[in-house]
Amino acid sequence: MNNLIFVQWTNNFGGLEKISADYEKIFSKFNPAVLALKSKESGITYENPVILKDQNNPLKLRLNYFNFVRKNKNAIFHLQYPGAVILFLTYLAGAKKIIFHFHGTKFSNNFFERSIWKLLKNKITVISNSNHTAKVVKGKLDVEDSIIIPNFINTNYFSFDEKCYDDGKFIVSYAGRFTKGKNIDKIIETAKELQNEDIEFRIYGDGPEKEHIENLVKQNNLQNVKLPGFTKDIVSVYKQCHLFLFLSGYESFGNVVAESILCGTPPLCFKIPSLQEFIKDEDFFVEKLNSNLIAEKILFVKKNYKLLIMKLSETHKFLSGYLDNDSIKNKLISIYSKI
Repeated sequence: MNNLIFVQWTNNFGGLEKISADYEKIFSKFNPAVLALKSKESGITYENPVILKDQNNPLKLRLNYFNFVRKNKNAIFHLQYPGAVILFLTYLAGAKKIIFHFHGTKFSNNFFERSIWKLLKNKITVISNSNHTAKVVKGKLDVEDSIIIPNFINTNYFSFDEKCYDDGKFIVSYAGRFTKGKNIDKIIETAKELQNEDIEFRIYGDGPEKEHIENLVKQNNLQNVKLPGFTKDIVSVYKQCHLFLFLSGYESFGNVVAESILCGTPPLCFKIPSLQEFIKDEDFFVEKLNSNLIAEKILFVKKNYKLLIMKLSETHKFLSGYLDNDSIKNKLISIYSKI
């Protein structure tokens, strides 16, 4: 009998999916399992996965999920942001211990889904991964009692190494999904502005915008841009660059930025609310998605690298407390015990 079941959409190599893998180990005494509704052979492998049949048939998949919940209704269902419909099915199937964990702010709030939340918001436990997420959830769904627990990042994976830069090629990297919201085209525009500088841009990842980005690089003949593709060795990405450039227009948390800081690599980010919760220094932000301004800021970082590294140590100190693994673990154990 699994006493704790994490439910999510996929087992892709994303932040949310990696969190479930860490949770499996941390909460082993609950005999946990991970149910990915759209499980892939090429994705993350869990110690105790639940694989449902008919994954390509939306109706049958939901019916199979409903039946699974009925058979395991005494378990704790920790829903890792799978949507309001899955929440409703979990409740209808008889589960009494339900946690809905918001790991994002992009969700439907149509009449049907708002009705689900109106019905269930006082019958379940709601967790938000940042104050920004909680604010959006309250505004869109009228859910006020949201517990704030930051995304779990296993800090044992990362070591803070103080970087140095004196001369030579300056490496700027990005890693993540190639989607429009990540504004990777702005990174390409910035690289174009800096073609005559000794700066190399390494853009790791994959996604629907990959072909578009590849075409932009070819069309502009950008010799200073490398597209290595997807890598599982994300730590090496942070370790091998001098600056991590992240221009996403919206994030509920920002795992890769936090990981970069944990590795001792200064980030340069578009200024959005969720990142401001753990980055307090303006030198790590750009105010506008303007390639000229971003290029100027990169040159500033390059010229004043020692100062930025000194400032980063303070940001790292704050972030380490913000992401304290024991604190997050104990908060969740408290919720599991009381639910």
